[in-house]
Amino acid sequence: MRNILLLAALTAALSACGAAEPKKAPEKAKTPDEQMVGMYEFTGPDGQKMTSVLQANHSYSDATNGIVSDGGTWELKDGKVCFTSATPGKAVECYTMSGSAADGTLMATPDKGEPLKLNKVS
Repeated sequence: MRNILLLAALTAALSACGAAEPKKAPEKAKTPDEQMVGMYEFTGPDGQKMTSVLQANHSYSDATNGIVSDGGTWELKDGKVCFTSATPGKAVECYTMSGSAADGTLMATPDKGEPLKLNKVS
């Protein structure tokens, strides 16, 4: 009988330990810059698969079919994402980003040219 009471007390103590989970701190809202950081995939105007990676240090790299094709810096300016290429003579390119669609895609509309449908993968 004593063993049964000891087992019951031990079971109650262990179940109480499992029920007490530490409270999680609320997540801090991301800044617009933090929201932009990540990897984006899209199909270029010429039909080639493209990837853009935006880093937290405001650098970026572009790859075409897995081969790095450009890089430089990015910034948010006047509600747009602007890219300054490290390639001499290449003009700054700015895009207006529109919200996430039901399928998780975003639209990036350049100042000049056709909009791009982006998929943020990370």
